[in-house]
Amino acid sequence: MGRGKIVEEVINKFPNATLDEITMLSCEVETKAKAMATGPRKGPLKFDASARVKGVMAEAEGLPVGMYTHFELEVFQDRKPTKKDSSTKTDLARILVGYASFFSVSPINKDDISEPECDEFALREGFRLIQPYIQQHVSEMTGRLGFPPLLLPSGAIDVEIYEELDS
Repeated sequence: MGRGKIVEEVINKFPNATLDEITMLSCEVETKAKAMATGPRKGPLKFDASARVKGVMAEAEGLPVGMYTHFELEVFQDRKPTKKDSSTKTDLARILVGYASFFSVSPINKDDISEPECDEFALREGFRLIQPYIQQHVSEMTGRLGFPPLLLPSGAIDVEIYEELDS
């Protein structure tokens, strides 16, 4: 079955998906520059954000679809190059977070869902449903690091499907 057909099947099969559970599995924060002791950094924070998702068949009754998400965020500011360093950005922080989430997709039976459909669900619907939680987490984390809270706009995260889950 081609990807276009899978997308059509996902749209038809999952019209009423709801997020039932989201759990943070891991969180790693690496600061690369300190917040300014005299006040907030001048200039806006910028970011590169990406996520990889993998749909899985859940074992729990009534929660047929699960999703693993690996989220990565690089926070930086633009700067002028110097004679010593030609870089045009100052790296401030790197945040890596792993999430597991489970969805109700009634009235679907988990035996009616294929693995490619789970992946497509994770990419299209699952990530859309957990994105507000990621946005809130990023805002809190950047604020706790001493930077202005970073607000990720919807659609600002590049999302792709894991080919295989890391062990």
